[in-house]
Amino acid sequence: MMFLSTCYPPPPPTNPKTPNQTRKNVALNTPRQLKNSDKSWTQCFISSCINDQGLSSVGNGAGVNYPLYQFRDPNYTENFTPEFRSFIDKHYSHHFEPLEVLGYIYALLYSPNYRKRYEDFLKADYPKILFTNNKDLFRVLSLLGIELIGLHVLNKEILNYSFEKLKDATIGESYYSPSSKLTEVHDRIIKKPTYNEPEQRLYINSSAYFMGVSKEIHDYRIGGYCVLDKYLKSHKDEPCDFDHVSNIIKVIARTIEIQKTLGFLTSDLPHLKGNDSQALMQEILQNPPPPPPFNTNIALILSRQAKAIGDFDFDGAFISKEASDNNIYRRGGGLAFPLFCLT
Repeated sequence: MMFLSTCYPPPPPTNPKTPNQTRKNVALNTPRQLKNSDKSWTQCFISSCINDQGLSSVGNGAGVNYPLYQFRDPNYTENFTPEFRSFIDKHYSHHFEPLEVLGYIYALLYSPNYRKRYEDFLKADYPKILFTNNKDLFRVLSLLGIELIGLHVLNKEILNYSFEKLKDATIGESYYSPSSKLTEVHDRIIKKPTYNEPEQRLYINSSAYFMGVSKEIHDYRIGGYCVLDKYLKSHKDEPCDFDHVSNIIKVIARTIEIQKTLGFLTSDLPHLKGNDSQALMQEILQNPPPPPPFNTNIALILSRQAKAIGDFDFDGAFISKEASDNNIYRRGGGLAFPLFCLT
């Protein structure tokens, strides 16, 4: 087990307000700490653009971005410390690619068992990453983590693959009544988002809605925000991009499905032997998701200290492929750890 922060070198002295536009970075973002009033950890995301330090928790508790690569024209190098790379290569007697390593880390951070077992520790310091001795389990978790990364940066290839695996094809379908041009314009405006739980409908106004939205999807939280509620309220009085919102709903649905699979695969924490999940592991290994065509950088975004009074879970880990704002999390900034770095 090791601190996530020890896997990555200190960030280079670059100006975050003038990112390189030819090679975008992707970063894992997570905080170091949560306040005692927070009930669980949800401060984890991936960003593909510049994100605010308070990506999910503005105020005290800046998030930390872990970029995927470092760039030194015309070459790029992985953004791992030599000690961490040596550990991975020796531990598995194999050289896993940077995205494979990041996929494993991201999957573990999204495991409900990991978040529950270490919730007290996650509120106090950087996440500690456990590395399984089972190479097949590492590969399986990595594949699921890469799928999550692709989903969270809305990669088209991953979206097409993942949406076909959704158990309910009607999730996220939209309805509005374009009976006339005037009516259509009115029906597309986001007014007062409301949720009808019995009908599993998410309304953006009195007549337009999205179907197949379970309460679990509607309430899904990253950092201090319920994703759908935050997005719709942030775009109040604007025309709704139905395709985009539908994709968000489906991404959340698939994320929940993957998290349930991760829960089964990590049920024996802290051992991570994978003895009881051989059949599932082989199924995943035989049908892997397509690798995201990342010719850009990505970064894990984590917060070092989140002091959000109203947060419930540690969900503050995310992936970004663009520069992200310092306040990407609510009440607690997000720091990016790119997989590669530009110099």
